[in-house]
Amino acid sequence: MLLRNGFIMEILRVKRDFKSQEAFVDGICDVRQYRRYINNESQIPFDILNLFLGRSNMTIDEFLSFYSEEERKETMFTRGIYNHLMTGKFDRADEMIRDYAEKRFVLEANKTLYSFCKYFYQRKKDLTFLFEYKDYVATLINYPKILNFQFLSHYEMLILSNYSQDLPNDERDKVIDKLTEVLINHEVTDMNSLDSHLIILYSLIQHHGLKKHFTEALKLCEIGIKISFEYHHHYLIGQLYYFKSLCHHQLDHIELRNEAIVKCVQLFDLDINKNLRDHFYKLIEKDFELNLEDVMIDYWQKQKR
Repeated sequence: MLLRNGFIMEILRVKRDFKSQEAFVDGICDVRQYRRYINNESQIPFDILNLFLGRSNMTIDEFLSFYSEEERKETMFTRGIYNHLMTGKFDRADEMIRDYAEKRFVLEANKTLYSFCKYFYQRKKDLTFLFEYKDYVATLINYPKILNFQFLSHYEMLILSNYSQDLPNDERDKVIDKLTEVLINHEVTDMNSLDSHLIILYSLIQHHGLKKHFTEALKLCEIGIKISFEYHHHYLIGQLYYFKSLCHHQLDHIELRNEAIVKCVQLFDLDINKNLRDHFYKLIEKDFELNLEDVMIDYWQKQKR
């Protein structure tokens, strides 16, 4: 068994109330070797790991569960920072960034997202930081070499989709094309990655719509709606149907547009956020120059036939 990050042993030591590293490693290894383990300078052999677990009165299964829970909490925390930044809650994001400033990460991917959030927040706070921001983030995700990768992690896609907004138009188009290619072929395997998957889809749909690439945008809408229903997860699904209706409208698919409008309205009718509902109802009537009630009645009359 190989640990992905030996620092988990230091977290375990603290949570099992060993007051010092010396007390924790006594009779197992010397402190200098232990520090090599927790700094990932050396792998922990299985027999040494077993001795540490024995000292902590834990089985391998309990330790793996502990490891997974620490990863989960860390992941939720870093994604929380990202979500606050993307929704404009900068004070809360700043507070969380400072809370984690001196801490070590169990997962390198979480460290990468945290670093991006820190740079992104600084850019929002200081407009003169843009040049440094672009340089730091390019190094963080290995841009532009990342565009040659056949597989991207969700964190890389999240960062890249935000980073692309500060690129020249021709470069941004290349990034969007790459993200679209990767996302279309990327399977969602768990709920943890679903929100980020939908957020990236949403930004790609907006970009393709602005570029008048309506067929590409429509394909992404269908993907987002499909996985939303598969996971019984309705985050953004009303908005996806709204974008779907816009695409069909631009492609002159009037019957399909009206069907998408009806489903969009039905989904927003279930939403407890009245302001959001009213916002999209007004958008639909303004964008298509129609009366929602007329569209709904016409659609259901045709269904009865």
